[in-house]
Amino acid sequence: MVEKIDFVVVIALEDDHLWLVEQYRHPVGERSLELPQGAWEHEPHADPAAVARGELEEETGLRAASVEPLGRLAQAIGYSTQGMYVFLATGLEPGEPSLDHEEQGLTARRVRVDEFERMARTGVVTDATSIAAYGMLLLRER
Repeated sequence: MVEKIDFVVVIALEDDHLWLVEQYRHPVGERSLELPQGAWEHEPHADPAAVARGELEEETGLRAASVEPLGRLAQAIGYSTQGMYVFLATGLEPGEPSLDHEEQGLTARRVRVDEFERMARTGVVTDATSIAAYGMLLLRER
């Protein structure tokens, strides 16, 4: 069993667009398109909404007027204690990212929602966390 602290994933939505980040992921040996996400290992008991705001601003520079919780999911229920809190961020204002050392090379990109869905269907976006989080957004809208 792997014990890890929970993390957040943020769906930054404006109009009919959302924000993705692209970064190199060593375990798979390639760059990956994902929703902004992360954890504060130095502050494991931090409020998840604060972590969501912080990770969004750190990775994209965006500040959100509203951060709405969509739910919590188990990341790998068969072998890990880690969960993920999913947030919807709206009322976005641009700013400058402040990347951590291990995030160097990370880039942010704004894409249309239908383009994200196409990328998920065709295997361009393969990050299960991002696809599951987007599913939470779709379930909320029903």
